[in-house]
Amino acid sequence: EDADGFARFSDLLTEAPAEGAFLNVRVNYCWLDEDSIGYRIAMPVDRYYLPEGEGPIAEQATNGWIPDLDNDSLPLPQAYALVRILEGEAALEEVYVDDLPLREWVGIQATSAGD
Repeated sequence: EDADGFARFSDLLTEAPAEGAFLNVRVNYCWLDEDSIGYRIAMPVDRYYLPEGEGPIAEQATNGWIPDLDNDSLPLPQAYALVRILEGEAALEEVYVDDLPLREWVGIQATSAGD
């Protein structure tokens, strides 16, 4: 956990650790540079379902671009996920954008876009 309370990956292991939280992931590829090895991993929580029509604006928010916010003077929305982990398996509990649950944030965006 970092200073902001977010979990961070610390090690990539081939077996589950004897103690502590861990998450089973798949390594898509790895690379070498001058003094380190990098890994691209596939997260086991890669789907979040919304009512039809709400997906595009939610996807844009979580990818860091909103058409109405395509302006350097406005901050991009901050997105993160609340994930529960037990014995290496993950369950996506909620996605947040600017500290609001995603569905609530999308509703606010849809309302303000209609104004």
